[in-house]
Amino acid sequence: MRGSWRRIAAPIISDIIRTHSDETEKEIRATLRAAYPFGERKRWPYTVWCSEVNIQLRRWRIWKGIWEYADVSQLSLFKED
Repeated sequence: MRGSWRRIAAPIISDIIRTHSDETEKEIRATLRAAYPFGERKRWPYTVWCSEVNIQLRRWRIWKGIWEYADVSQLSLFKED
């Protein structure tokens, strides 16, 4: 059964993100939470679901141009003089 949880979860998550792409991430996450297909939110199936949600939402943020940077004022810590 290796990888089958992800094979089931990936198209569901992808479809929800695609059809709700004009909404905020918080709203998309709420829709994904309601669409969880594996019953009780426990153990490996839930871990795989959460992992796949994070992977696909990261791609969605990149596609939408939503960047998550650290505080720009702290970048001077890494500059060489």
